[in-house]
Amino acid sequence: MLALPPVSIVIPTRDRPELLGQTVQSVLDGDSLPAEIVVVDQSSGPRAALPAGESVEIRRLELSSRGLSRARNAGIAAATHDVIVMIDDDVRVQPDWLRRLVDALLAAPAGTVVTGTVAAPPTTTDGFVPSTTSRTEPETFFGRQPGDFLFGGNMAMRREVFDDVGPFDERLGPGSTFASAEDNDWGYRLLEAGCRIAFEPAAVLYHHGTRQGRALFALDWAYGRGQGAFYAKHMSLSDRHILRRFCRDAAKRARRVARIVRGNRRRLREGIYLAGLVSGALGWWRRSARRAFTRL
Repeated sequence: MLALPPVSIVIPTRDRPELLGQTVQSVLDGDSLPAEIVVVDQSSGPRAALPAGESVEIRRLELSSRGLSRARNAGIAAATHDVIVMIDDDVRVQPDWLRRLVDALLAAPAGTVVTGTVAAPPTTTDGFVPSTTSRTEPETFFGRQPGDFLFGGNMAMRREVFDDVGPFDERLGPGSTFASAEDNDWGYRLLEAGCRIAFEPAAVLYHHGTRQGRALFALDWAYGRGQGAFYAKHMSLSDRHILRRFCRDAAKRARRVARIVRGNRRRLREGIYLAGLVSGALGWWRRSARRAFTRL
């Protein structure tokens, strides 16, 4: 087992004080501790009281602006250590999570970002928990891929990789115009830069972001719209990899809508995602066209 180096954990948060407190406490209850936790707080209401860590420096960085990508960029800039770990404010980590995640990073070749398992809480009975993983075996991804394999809410990297790839795109992600796919965009750019994504299934955390009813439909729309914008950002007629991915994704959703029995809730969700996917792509192109016209 390799010695754990000093680690900075970055946790963006906005208006979820109770969940944030539970997230930080789960990190402090772990078998291995980070050197610091940087909470990037964009809350419009009261700020959460943070648990105290005897050997962990906990700092709060308050931002008046919104956007998950902006918060991640600010948190990484404020972190003081070379190994940076990112999680969200609505998760609970397993006691050995940090050790497993960082050990995988230390054992990987230079230029690797490690992502771990995001699971639904064992006690979840109602609603749907988004952004979870289904893989159970370690796997490494490099080069062009047919899908997205980086989970921004459970990842570790060295600062030099972030410096090489560049910041998260602040036009993507919750709190922005296109409210998702910021980690898909960054992961794609990471692979295009010649780096790798390593999946470590033993680095487990539980996502407590359950959605139900209209909130679930709103999430489907946001996921589709952000993904459509991500596709449009990287789409090119001279390099059709992303164009093919967009077409496959849209066709898959359309087939599911047509195949599922009329009135089925899943059919409605697939339709909402598909509409968001098209809307996001068109919205990105319109914004790009306006910027190009303005520069003329």
